[in-house]
Amino acid sequence: MDFKSPDGNYLSHFELYLKAMLESGANVEPIQNFLKHIQAGKSTATALNSIQVPPGVAEFVTSTMDIVYSNSSHRIAAAFAYGRENIIPDMFRLLVKQLAHDSPQEWSTFLFYLERHIEADSDRHGPQANLLVYNICSDNAMLWEESIETARIALMARVKFWDTIAATIDAA
Repeated sequence: MDFKSPDGNYLSHFELYLKAMLESGANVEPIQNFLKHIQAGKSTATALNSIQVPPGVAEFVTSTMDIVYSNSSHRIAAAFAYGRENIIPDMFRLLVKQLAHDSPQEWSTFLFYLERHIEADSDRHGPQANLLVYNICSDNAMLWEESIETARIALMARVKFWDTIAATIDAA
């Protein structure tokens, strides 16, 4: 998805994320190195092992990619809907409120990124993702059970991911 950034340029979601991270002083070297390994044809596991990321981050990426590589549309849709699109707006609202209060200038592009996420996920992505899961699973109890289990796995990986981030921030 491309959209205009605060400076009027069109950027992908990921490009805006990197720009926001750079402007806020975050170290994007691990992400860039990870991408280099992926672009060189290395597996996700090899790329993660080649860079220094906290274990919770590696577990989150690995869990996500395991679901993707399952090639199971109901599992992928469930992880997307319930592990991302439905929970991100509320998570990000709290973060936006705090960042906007603390130092809005330092975080302006990141705030824009988060606000864009909240808007898109609340208004379109979340409802569409829910409908996708519903349409895929329909009246198939086994697909629903597997979707629920996948959603649980995705949510637990996200909790570990955020706990790792919180611990890293606390340690700094």
